[in-house]
Amino acid sequence: MIAYIYETKNGGGYGKIVGEMVIQRIYVMNPLELFDENKAYMERCLKLACLTDHNFLEYANGKTCYGWGISSVTRYKEPEECDNPPQSWKYDRDDNVIISISPKWVEKIFNGEKIIEVRKSYPKRWIRKGDK
Repeated sequence: MIAYIYETKNGGGYGKIVGEMVIQRIYVMNPLELFDENKAYMERCLKLACLTDHNFLEYANGKTCYGWGISSVTRYKEPEECDNPPQSWKYDRDDNVIISISPKWVEKIFNGEKIIEVRKSYPKRWIRKGDK
């Protein structure tokens, strides 16, 4: 499943689509699991997302989040325009996803440091039963 990376203008970004990545898996990330037997799973997910416990707990605000497992990242030589960029993510007319990411995180994704992108929702059209 392809997701196009829209780099936000905040922080000096392009405000354009700068690349694409494959979303290979969705990780269910419940903030309460930081304090139970699943703590090791959550800590690994957060490490791969370049987030601290504190950052995640603040973002999640007590609700379950979803880690989009990233692979096969491609940076475009020339950024592409994006009409009506998403606040978080959206489907395009071909049922692909455009995901809005700040420049700091885009660089970490392109460098391979960040292989999970945490969101409060995920593209349910993509996920078959059992893929989560």
